[in-house]
Amino acid sequence: MYLVNYPLLNGISTGHHQGKKIEIAAPICLLYLRTDGELVPIAIQLRQNAGEKYPIWTPKDDPLDWLLVKMWFKNADLQVHQVKSHYALTHIIAEIFAVAMYRCLPSIHPIFKLLKDHLRSTIPTNVIARKHLIPRVEKNLAINDVAYNINEHPFNEIKHCPISFINIGRRIEERFKHRTRIKRN
Repeated sequence: MYLVNYPLLNGISTGHHQGKKIEIAAPICLLYLRTDGELVPIAIQLRQNAGEKYPIWTPKDDPLDWLLVKMWFKNADLQVHQVKSHYALTHIIAEIFAVAMYRCLPSIHPIFKLLKDHLRSTIPTNVIARKHLIPRVEKNLAINDVAYNINEHPFNEIKHCPISFINIGRRIEERFKHRTRIKRN
């Protein structure tokens, strides 16, 4: 059994319709791994607050209702994947390391040599994405107005890292503050 929970979507407005605020679902989904290897939803609640107003839907409900609930969940999953998992936890994290590598490590450093091929296109890719791609993608995301606010959450959730990025950055900055510019080959 697996649990997927998206509390960071709670209360996010996607617009207004007839004067009423429309919010994206902030679902909780219980998934079961069948013996054939397929992961299937067995219960979905579309809001974080349990109660009569926000029921728990299961495959035993009306088939059309169950289909619609799965669609709402999948939509929320897509929103979180694009903004948090893909953009923030892939592109932004890699850019942090790329910037630190280029600013703080000489080109002869073994870690620089190890990372340069992996990070060489990170910064240009992110610059082009921020300028051309992200504005277009945001128009298609329901959470377009709050996408950057959601990006703050993933960094608060990093618990497996023994030292925060801020502390690492301060140490690197302190160690190399005497350097004004590092020349690259």
